[in-house]
Amino acid sequence: MNNYEATFIFKPDIQKDDLEKMVTQVHELIQKHKGAVGEIKEWGKKRMAYSIKKYKEGFYYFIDFHIGPEAIVKMRRVFSLNEAMLRVLIVKQG
Repeated sequence: MNNYEATFIFKPDIQKDDLEKMVTQVHELIQKHKGAVGEIKEWGKKRMAYSIKKYKEGFYYFIDFHIGPEAIVKMRRVFSLNEAMLRVLIVKQG
């Protein structure tokens, strides 16, 4: 298992309840692939340096987790299908 950190940018017009559901789905997806979530930080709504899909703001979340490297490819696929996510950046730590 490797340590990863992921930054998610969600659309700014999403409802708070839906946003929490999506973060819960990310948490469940990590657990489904036999991973463990360490820390979830809500950074809130921030203005982006450049627009993504015509949005100038987004809700930022940071998730620290441990998972096998083979699961990262599957998770990226699932994240790419979610239209509410503007960007996902997954980085392996140390």
